[in-house]
Amino acid sequence: MAVTASIKEKFKFERKIAGLHIGFALVMVSIGMLYGPLQALEQAGINLYFLVPWTKTYYQGLTTHGVLNAEVFTTFFITGFLTYIVTRALDRNIRYKWISILGAVLMIGGV
Repeated sequence: MAVTASIKEKFKFERKIAGLHIGFALVMVSIGMLYGPLQALEQAGINLYFLVPWTKTYYQGLTTHGVLNAEVFTTFFITGFLTYIVTRALDRNIRYKWISILGAVLMIGGV
């Protein structure tokens, strides 16, 4: 039990950064998944895009769905997963924590 507690303490920052990336990825994929049923209903002749005020047409919804699911989710999940796995596999902490924080801020700001 002491080993697990010491590992948790050793990789506390890395766990938080990885959790931030993976959590943001899951939020974005959830938003992206909301557009799937709207697209299916649009193809069936039922237009519900008026319920989403920032999306006016089928193609805006299609683009948002594709970008959030394919690009944003994948990039953020990979970044978080690799941060988590590599730091534990090498048994080393991130040396320059400010670079990880800056990277996370720039990635989230870029979305």
